Amino acid sequence: MKITVYSFSPKNETSLTYHSMLYLQKIFKDDVFDIRLVGGHLDPKPEDVDAMKDADLVIMCGSLFHLSIHSQQMIYMDKLLADYPELMKSKTFTYYSTSGKIFDVGAHGYMERFFKNNGLKFVRFCSQYDASLLQDKGRIEIITWFKYIKDVITLGDDVKFNDSEAVVKVIDTTDGKNADVEQSVVSAIAE
Repeated sequence: MKITVYSFSPKNETSLTYHSMLYLQKIFKDDVFDIRLVGGHLDPKPEDVDAMKDADLVIMCGSLFHLSIHSQQMIYMDKLLADYPELMKSKTFTYYSTSGKIFDVGAHGYMERFFKNNGLKFVRFCSQYDASLLQDKGRIEIITWFKYIKDVITLGDDVKFNDSEAVVKVIDTTDGKNADVEQSVVSAIAE
């Protein structure tokens, strides 16, 4: 599979976001990664657009605790969509960030709505803490996410997200006084 990555981190080669993509490139050796460092750019360069033309997947990524990245990404995406609408509609997009989840919630939601509202194909995003790749759990998480994205592209949208490492914790604060909550707990444990 051919993957074009747009890394919006202002730290470029020194960013953990960039190194997360290098890690995927190292693990998934049969795939071809073209990592574009677009941090600080508001106008897509012709070579960055050309990189998208051959891609099976486009990964947008950045560290969203750099608050300027939110607006930079959207300006960049708006310009790409305005100038290359057919190209954008022919691609599958996903989003990856390394900000620590709390900062990512709004930005991920906004990006997902941008893709869906403009008729673009978007597949599950991934949000990790900066140092996730330094831990086994973080490496498993990014690999599982990327495998899922690949499966969706090759097998279709019916793929289930199957993470054998997932743990579900349910906290019932109703002391068993709410039948709906109790049934949800029973259902979660059964699955």
